[in-house]
Amino acid sequence: MTSFRIFKYRILEFGYPPIIKSEIQVVKGARILSVAEQRGDIVLYALSPLNVAENDIYSVRIIGTGHTVEMDNTWQFVGTVNICEGRLMFHVWVQRQ
Repeated sequence: MTSFRIFKYRILEFGYPPIIKSEIQVVKGARILSVAEQRGDIVLYALSPLNVAENDIYSVRIIGTGHTVEMDNTWQFVGTVNICEGRLMFHVWVQRQ
């Protein structure tokens, strides 16, 4: 049986200017679970196996409602997050490299 732990990755720090991470390193074999707002930032959660030394690199796209984006079907939709009391809605996709 394999042991797992849920890790959090900050993918948008909502300050001035906002910091958007276009790539994150996730433990190899992890399963992307969800995204959420936490203290004004957007964070991604992944279920990660323990005792794995290697990482996978994921590209991240954060897209606001109504914005145009080009991507193919290799991108995985993770979820939608609202920040600023619902005034801003962001949709998050990831793609393993």
